[in-house]
Amino acid sequence: TTHQNTAFGSGAGSTSTGSASVMIGYDAGKKGGTGTTAVGYDALSSSSLSANYLTAVGSTALKNNTTGTNNTALGTDALLDNTTGAYNTCVGMNAGIRLSTGSNNTALGYNSLSSCVTAQGTQNVAVGTNALASALLGEMVAVGYNAARYQTSGEGGVFIGDSAGRGATGGATGSNNTVVGRDAMYNRTTASECVVIGKNALWSLTSGNNNVIIGTSAAAQATTARDNAGVGNGALSSITSGI
Repeated sequence: TTHQNTAFGSGAGSTSTGSASVMIGYDAGKKGGTGTTAVGYDALSSSSLSANYLTAVGSTALKNNTTGTNNTALGTDALLDNTTGAYNTCVGMNAGIRLSTGSNNTALGYNSLSSCVTAQGTQNVAVGTNALASALLGEMVAVGYNAARYQTSGEGGVFIGDSAGRGATGGATGSNNTVVGRDAMYNRTTASECVVIGKNALWSLTSGNNNVIIGTSAAAQATTARDNAGVGNGALSSITSGI
């Protein structure tokens, strides 16, 4: 027996079996569970919904959720395709739009974390427009506009700054990189295990591994260099490849 529910709009909460829920908008929370808040056209409208403690605000937010619990989606199409993923928080239009079975993700910003699909896409934090927009796997942190935008299959990276670790448009797959600074490691593809701090540092690097570079434009011309350490603005400015 349902009780303590509030529903406004055609089809809102029409087949709900839960309690203590608020459903506002066409088909919003159509089959809402307990502790559900659905506001917006088709928000939380899946006819297969059997989950509780969900918040969806925005047109089609969490539309396809079935058994995923404790999810929060704010924005048009936020967490649209989530089905069984749980404990996700996505804020912004298209934020986490393709997340389906991944859990424990946080995305804040338009199109952030918008490509993750499988259960391997877990424990990501993406803050900023297009942050981690191409990521398919997990355990990454990206903060800033376009931060790690083209990261695809790598794991375990930290990227802080506008376009930090943005990656080549064809995709970046490196793992365990720590990148801090605007446009640092901008063109990377498979480079892994690097620590890069400073605006434009290692800007051209694609496939070199195990570099530690600190300073504005440090090693900015290096493309495939590996196993290098450089500290200071413009450090290692002449190297392009090799050790």
